[in-house]
Parts: sequence; structure tokens; C-alpha cells
Amino acid sequence: MTSYFTAAAYYLEVLEFLQFVHTCTRKSLNRRNKEMEKANKSYRKIRLNLGLTQEEYQIITNNFNQTMDRRIPDYIRKVLLGKPMIGCYRNRTMDDLMNVLVGLKNELNSIVNTYNQTFKLLSTVEQITEDKS
Repeated sequence: MTSYFTAAAYYLEVLEFLQFVHTCTRKSLNRRNKEMEKANKSYRKIRLNLGLTQEEYQIITNNFNQTMDRRIPDYIRKVLLGKPMIGCYRNRTMDDLMNVLVGLKNELNSIVNTYNQTFKLLSTVEQITEDKS
């Protein structure tokens, strides 16, 4: 039992480390763009509403997924204004791995919670039987 939970704790530490690395790389990639946007920030008061068919929206989202932009409005603004766009240089395997590891972390947390609840219940039952004898 001890080795299993030691391994679970190790995997949780590895997961937290990988999440930290992933967020650091994402932050470093977007830091320069954010600094430039802050320097040239203009408040957007004019809204543009646009109706799309499902096929048009699918084309836009497919093209959006191939870029480094994190939000569709930023991507659409760059397309409409003719600004240069950066293709996807992100490590998609790392993104997929992070999704799997987050699911694994949630599963391990639920297992640990169940184990703790069972252990508390068992210790309570042991105390009750000791009190009776």
C-alpha cells in the first residue's frame, strides 16, 4: 500500500512539474505579443456582429486551430486587418499529454480521497470496538 501511494504522489509531482513547464513556455511565447499590445493598446468601443453558416464557422475554427492565437476574436481581428499570423509552433503532443495527465491527476485525487475516507471509517470502527471491549 505504501509504495502505491508513494508512486501516486510521485506522479502528482511530475504532473505539477509538467504543468509548470507548459505554462512557462506558453507565457514566454505570448509575453512579447502582450507587451506590444499593451504599448499600442487602444480601447475597442465599436462592436461588429457577424452572422455565419455552420460551414463558414467550421472553416474559421479550423484555421484558428492552426495558429498560436488563444482566442477566436484575436484571430479574426488579425485576419480582417491583414496582420501577419504565426502558424502553430506549439508542441501538440505536450498539449495532448497535459490533457491526459490532468485526467490522471483527477483520478488519483479521487482514489486518494476514497482511501482517506475508508481509512477514517476503519479507524472509527476500531475505536468503537475498543470502547465496547
